[in-house]
Amino acid sequence: MTTDITTQIIIVVATLLIALSMGLFLRYLLVRRLKKTVLDNWLIQILGFLIIIPPVIVGTIVASFFFGIQLPEMLAILQYVVKDILNVHLESRIEHTHHSTSNWCWTYAHEAPQ
Repeated sequence: MTTDITTQIIIVVATLLIALSMGLFLRYLLVRRLKKTVLDNWLIQILGFLIIIPPVIVGTIVASFFFGIQLPEMLAILQYVVKDILNVHLESRIEHTHHSTSNWCWTYAHEAPQ
């Protein structure tokens, strides 16, 4: 009985690590490719963050089957978790961009004429 639970935990951890490493590898490839474009760095980083999410979601769904959680239950849980993660990450980026833009406008508008 104990070895069965231990085996399940090992399989779940391995599944999640594989999913996370795939997501990070995809992020690496995307960010490396987008650095050669004219996109702003903050946009490249957001896209890099977003590309990690699908492999982690798939890995979480696969790992949940080892614990006996049904697909509809897992999708309901993931819906709330992903929504919260995206809200926190994007809100902080939008606030940072607004702050940077307002400082730039202030500096540009109040420069002394030469």
